[in-house]
Amino acid sequence: IGMRGPGETQLETDRRLINQRIKLLKERLRDVQKGRVVQRQSRQREFKASLVGYTNAGKSSILAGLTGGRDIFIEDRLFATLDPLTREVDVGEAKVLVTDTVGFI
Repeated sequence: IGMRGPGETQLETDRRLINQRIKLLKERLRDVQKGRVVQRQSRQREFKASLVGYTNAGKSSILAGLTGGRDIFIEDRLFATLDPLTREVDVGEAKVLVTDTVGFI
């Protein structure tokens, strides 16, 4: 008979499978939301700083120097940074979240 019980129509089977999928997705979403709350709370306890300035002024280079980050895109051209990038920097016993921003015109 497969997935259907005796007397179960295809519509009922589809409805049951869709409801199971919805339930699974809601559980996963709840787990993600819980994780985001924990992350948000941990970020609230950290210091935050932003690197701001004119375009092509070296903000990304400063962030790379502070973090030793090799994954930070650095190029000598206008608007090389199009999206803000945040990295964690250890300053003594404290941690600081430093954000590289898009340059001003």
